[in-house]
Amino acid sequence: MSWETIKGFFERYRKFFMGMIFSLIVASWLLSQVVQNLVSFETSVSLTTTAILLFVFFILDYLVYTKNPQETEVYEKEHEATERIKKYIEDERPKDVKLLEYSSATVGYIFESLKKLPGCSIKLMLCHPEAAISDFQRKDRICSQIKRLPAVLQGGHGSVAVRCYRQPASLRGRNFDDQLIVIGWYTYDVKDEHRQSYGTNQIWGDINPLIVSLAKTKQGSRLKKMFNEVFDNMWRDGVPLAEVCMSCRERNAIPGCPPDEWLKKVSYNGDK
Repeated sequence: MSWETIKGFFERYRKFFMGMIFSLIVASWLLSQVVQNLVSFETSVSLTTTAILLFVFFILDYLVYTKNPQETEVYEKEHEATERIKKYIEDERPKDVKLLEYSSATVGYIFESLKKLPGCSIKLMLCHPEAAISDFQRKDRICSQIKRLPAVLQGGHGSVAVRCYRQPASLRGRNFDDQLIVIGWYTYDVKDEHRQSYGTNQIWGDINPLIVSLAKTKQGSRLKKMFNEVFDNMWRDGVPLAEVCMSCRERNAIPGCPPDEWLKKVSYNGDK
């Protein structure tokens, strides 16, 4: 029986064990005279010391367990998971990263962290501007972010590849080296407080819950399998960013579009 199994059993029935230990302490105090007559003083001290040390060990282990991030956690919104993801990138220095986004406007912190990793290869999927749910989303979210990509993606990466998908945005997430999986989703509910700004065509991602899980766990392995299957299929059918931008009829009228050389560079990487 492994220590993890023992610890899991203790965690599941912690209240029972705590009650039992408290009851034993009270009973030992009440029956101290009887116990002294049954066992020697040295044996009594040894048993008491062993019980105390075991109890302290469980408490310390539990404190460490609660202090460190859990292997699988659910965060209410994107910003609550920021520090954990940044710390993972800083500590583990991933080499291969897959990002499935809508416009990628809310994941600047990931790009900033990945800039510090000279050997990191990135595959980034964005929603195709023609598949945007409104002109506002197309111009002010997707196209606006595409114009900023040369700046936000610059760095010493091993390679950067960008493609666009035409399917309705649904899954959002990231895969770091097949070791850390981040999963969320896009929703289309109409929020009354945003009707004036966005109308009735609304899409939300960063304000939805986000699941962060180590892929080595049972939960994480299931999330990894789903994410990789979806991402790889979408990547296979995705449109290289150069084709998206160079075929845009409004390109010449929009200032700040990425240069052709950069578009070609990021469009035909990642096919290993």
